[in-house]
Amino acid sequence: MIFNDNGFVELPVNTSGRDYIVGDLHGQFDRLMAVLNVVEFSSNQDRLIAVGDVIDKGPGGQVLLWMLKTEPWFYSTLGNHELMMRGALGGNPYLLKQWARNHNQWAAQVPPADMDELLKIIDGMPVALELPLADGRRIGVVHAEIDPGTEWDAVRSVPPAGDREAEDHDGDTVGGSLLWGRRRATAGYRQRFNPKAKSLPAPTRVRTWQALQPVPGIDLVVAGHTKVTRPATPMVVANCIFLETAAFQPQGWLTLLDPRQGCYWQAGGKRNSARGPLPLPAPQDPEPFRPTPRQIEKSARADEQVVKALRLLLGSAV
Repeated sequence: MIFNDNGFVELPVNTSGRDYIVGDLHGQFDRLMAVLNVVEFSSNQDRLIAVGDVIDKGPGGQVLLWMLKTEPWFYSTLGNHELMMRGALGGNPYLLKQWARNHNQWAAQVPPADMDELLKIIDGMPVALELPLADGRRIGVVHAEIDPGTEWDAVRSVPPAGDREAEDHDGDTVGGSLLWGRRRATAGYRQRFNPKAKSLPAPTRVRTWQALQPVPGIDLVVAGHTKVTRPATPMVVANCIFLETAAFQPQGWLTLLDPRQGCYWQAGGKRNSARGPLPLPAPQDPEPFRPTPRQIEKSARADEQVVKALRLLLGSAV
């Protein structure tokens, strides 16, 4: 399903079937069909929402994009790979280089007329999507993350993405963080591998603590973008779930989430098999990362030093 307004879209409640959210597909059509078969997906009643990056790194990107136009049960938010593709083919030399470095070999086989149609489909992919459940909960779906400190209401008014967001890898804009941000997932990795928060510099501790807080104004946010491995299972950070479990790799997994039941299925692995339903992991306790007042002050001084250095470098106010 594609839309005329490709900023923010709110779906109606699905009163007849189930809603599933799938991680970064990256051209893995066969793995998608395998996991949908396991859950006995009904194209007449159920809906599937992808977190973006349906293209690149795998052979089925063209088919998956086309499905967004032809299959009324299939939705996707815009991913950074679709955004790079649109900018590259629109003549942006920076994005052309970026896209070429990101495994876009499949595009060389697409005739120009078909490529024009695919670009129209990408134009209809929203930057953010809200999925209301029958029990009253609201699920936000974005590609990368919602930057710490940003409320869901700010996402609801996000404009369509353009070259500015395509080049905003640092997430200085709301749209840039939705497509490129990694602060929350990075904080989740710190929780996984350093749960007691040992030996963290004050600025890192403060930023991590901020990123481990829930997104205000929404019950749950589902995203992808940052690869989650060791193990390749969904990563839960406060009220955010990250589903990018490396489906494009031979031994990676494609993850399908049922947000209503709080469980997931996967297809892939060494034997290209399917598994599930599996329970979502519980969020880890962020308390070990709570900074002390002194650490907050030290972090603020470090930020001030960075600003001063930039002012000297640029010769103007920053």
